[in-house]
Amino acid sequence: FGKELYHIRNLLGGTMLAAAMGNMAGEAIRMADAWTLMGAKLKMQLGSTVAAGMAQEQLFQTAQKLRVPMNDMITLYSRLIPAMSEYGYTTKDAMSITTAMGAALKVSGATGAEAASVMLQFSQAMQAGRLNGAEFNAIAEGAPIILRLIGKEINKTRGELKAMGAEGTLSVEVITEALKKNEAELVKMSKTVPDTVESAFVNLKNSMTKYIGEVNNATGVTGLLASMVKG
Repeated sequence: FGKELYHIRNLLGGTMLAAAMGNMAGEAIRMADAWTLMGAKLKMQLGSTVAAGMAQEQLFQTAQKLRVPMNDMITLYSRLIPAMSEYGYTTKDAMSITTAMGAALKVSGATGAEAASVMLQFSQAMQAGRLNGAEFNAIAEGAPIILRLIGKEINKTRGELKAMGAEGTLSVEVITEALKKNEAELVKMSKTVPDTVESAFVNLKNSMTKYIGEVNNATGVTGLLASMVKG
């Protein structure tokens, strides 16, 4: 995660970076645990450690490119797999939708907290099989570009989309096909969004979580610390 630290140092200066790193050092065990839990979520859905490891690495790389929280991307992906499989979609399709969703949030200027909230609402909508109510409103506020793309694909206005949502006809298939078709364009658009201090810290946290998690997997250091705390 050296390049993330270098980028933040340029944005904040050495003194503020030292203070920030001091605060983050206390979260090392939580980061290691978070990395482990992410892998466990993926293994539960994908069925093997190898597949889970590959997906975790791909989602980390995607999160870094989009500058969005990795944990939220992995949680969304792990929830989309079973939800979308009921409609004949594959894990590759779920990855595509996860990437498109992350890019849409970046393009919409969502903060880390807003992105987490919208991803949760979106996953709930996909699990329910339709986009309506609170989920529709969350996406309309946090990632309005998604509704514009869906409307464009099916030739509907935002008002008509809201009516479809109320009727329960804004389905998984409609959402999935619109996002799959526009994934590349969303990713391209996300690259034009300027970096912020928050997005730099998001990438730093992603990198630190991965690094500490992998070190912990190799050494078991946090398990040792936990046993020492228990006495």
